[in-house]
Amino acid sequence: MKILWVNEEASNFGGCETYIRNTVQALKVRGHRSYLFYKFDCLAEQEFTGLFEEAYPLVELQRQLRSIEPDIVFIHRWQGVELHEGIPAMGYPTVRMFHDHRPFCLRDHGISPITGQSCQHSLGVNCYLDLGFIVRSSGMLPIKIASLSDKKRHLHAIKKSSAYMVASSFMVDKLERHQFNKSKINLIPLYVDSPLADVEEQVVKDNKLVFYAGQLIKGKGVDLLIKALANVEEDFTLAIAGKGNDEEKLKALAKELHIAEKTEFLGHLSKAELAHYYQKALMLVVPSRVAETFGLVGPEAMSYGTAVIASNQGGNKEWLVHEKTGLLVPPNEITGLTHAIRTLLQFPELAQKYGKEGKRRYEEHYTSESHISKLLSLFSCEMKKSKRVAA
Repeated sequence: MKILWVNEEASNFGGCETYIRNTVQALKVRGHRSYLFYKFDCLAEQEFTGLFEEAYPLVELQRQLRSIEPDIVFIHRWQGVELHEGIPAMGYPTVRMFHDHRPFCLRDHGISPITGQSCQHSLGVNCYLDLGFIVRSSGMLPIKIASLSDKKRHLHAIKKSSAYMVASSFMVDKLERHQFNKSKINLIPLYVDSPLADVEEQVVKDNKLVFYAGQLIKGKGVDLLIKALANVEEDFTLAIAGKGNDEEKLKALAKELHIAEKTEFLGHLSKAELAHYYQKALMLVVPSRVAETFGLVGPEAMSYGTAVIASNQGGNKEWLVHEKTGLLVPPNEITGLTHAIRTLLQFPELAQKYGKEGKRRYEEHYTSESHISKLLSLFSCEMKKSKRVAA
């Protein structure tokens, strides 16, 4: 199968790109060939583009498409009406995957600027009532006005894809609320690479270690975690892995709340380093304000037998079974988060029990074999439909 991937970034930028990188490698083992189009003004890393048979900045859509003649086009993060309309118009079967809230939100990240909580509105007039049209700008002025009509035009173009792919029932509901064709929505949960066996065998669990892994931005709620731990009476150590715009603010907050000496900012970790902390930590905490479209970091920790505490919203509710693989807590709320953390610190054997059950759940639902099989089935189905239309 010849698969054309389309994504704005051509580097190890974030979770979307991690999915692309891992899946391209898994498909290559199965004999499938992958090609990449990316934005001409993005940073292209050889480590990333080298995974593909060929990788090009997108400049002239029709000519470049014909030069590859893909069997299927797999579109990821991409802002632009021309591409979403042009590829289906040329008769190529297209699958559009949704990684985040960007297509449905004027501010891109799905958080209300007034309440600071996950936005529950569909794209529309409520975005203006909620001041969602005011967004940050990198230009001369610090803010700009986002256009609702432009965002709706983009959403309409996306709907022209042959099929849509999401990783959670939460996102199925989001697409349906935005009038996407239900028959074209495909739910395929994400997957986690197999744990690194050498790390898994050597690392000893630290019953005082609380771990966070992810971006250091407001939507991820790391400040909520720091505030919650400031109320914890039990002995603990907080390890924070990741980078982001709020890093200095979070360091200042930890100092202000007198837990800086118990908090370590690790920065970006390699796969092996991340695996070490997943295995070592008593718990992973996912305190997101925004409703995660899936929340892959949770199943990653579960694959190493680590209990998870997560906000009770979005995709988190689908992989975390409350009081079985971990604990769900009210989103954007400190008291419940504090209580959950204290519970696992007080009863580490309970955390270990959750961890064992979480690993079993990972093995049943979130392996690469299950995901790749469903993905290839979707591709094959769309290719057959395209041939029938052409005939």
